[in-house]
Amino acid sequence: MIDNTPNLQSIKVKNKYLAVFFEPGILIENGRTIISTNQACALIAKKEKGHWHLWIADPTGKQTIINLTLENTRKIQVILPTGALRGFIKELIL
Repeated sequence: MIDNTPNLQSIKVKNKYLAVFFEPGILIENGRTIISTNQACALIAKKEKGHWHLWIADPTGKQTIINLTLENTRKIQVILPTGALRGFIKELIL
């Protein structure tokens, strides 16, 4: 368990981070920022061979874009599925 607060629940299993942000927040491990977001979201992230593999969803189904920052340096804008696919998972390899 990394975080278990009203705003963020997260765990790390091997090289995967699993997190639910109930509001904008920062996932920190050992004093190092791993992921920050300015919206609520659920995500799974793993870093392997220098690349991030992300699975992101908005469990509320209300958002169309989620902004993330990886390791305090890489900013990305995730465009979420809309219409009948609203709330589905978006997968990214960076």
